[in-house]
Amino acid sequence: MTQQQMIELIQESYPNVGETQMRLLINNALDEFSIETKMLSGHGTFTPVADQREYALTALSTISDADDVLEIKKIDFKDNSESTDRPIPRFSGMIYNEDTT
Repeated sequence: MTQQQMIELIQESYPNVGETQMRLLINNALDEFSIETKMLSGHGTFTPVADQREYALTALSTISDADDVLEIKKIDFKDNSESTDRPIPRFSGMIYNEDTT
């Protein structure tokens, strides 16, 4: 079913609701469904930079908008001298806005 078909179906019961509002609600429902079912997944690779702490998710070729990322499950680090990926433990401290390292 397309989004337009959903809107037409909803308009049968709620004719006073605008199309823009319906599109927003449908998109929110899709995001919630994706979060709950964890049906979409992907992965990407960053090249680490010395003393850089944060990386833009949009630098990955599979992500065009950071809002597309609903959850980050894990981060692994692979050193060229190692043959396997090493998981990075979750960061437990605060990252302050002025921290640009």
